[in-house]
Amino acid sequence: DGKLAELTTACREAMMGREEALRQLEEEAQLLRQRSNEIARLEGRLATLQKRGQSLETDLKQLSAEKAELEYRLEQQEVSKTTVQSQVELLRSECRNKTECIRCLRGELAEAKQQLETDGRFGLAEKVTAAEAHA
Repeated sequence: DGKLAELTTACREAMMGREEALRQLEEEAQLLRQRSNEIARLEGRLATLQKRGQSLETDLKQLSAEKAELEYRLEQQEVSKTTVQSQVELLRSECRNKTECIRCLRGELAEAKQQLETDGRFGLAEKVTAAEAHA
């Protein structure tokens, strides 16, 4: 009887050990499934982020090209602006020269008129006055 009780106790302990081991295995299997699910979720997120990264890189390349185009246009407009400014300065200079010429001619006409009046040629002086009005 003592041997049987000993064997029965040993069997029970073995069964309890086996049940505990099965329970631990089940818990580990559950943890493994959870980790696998988490890994799959993270891999999906990684794939999504990689696609987004590629899309952003494409956008960046496009924006860089657009920036280069705008910089080129700006440079061309600066060149055009400089050219127009040079032309404006040239025209201003020409106007100053012509204005100076007109002043000189008016001065010469006034002198000629004065001389004609001094010489007694009033008819010619009137013609000079008419010419001054047109100038």
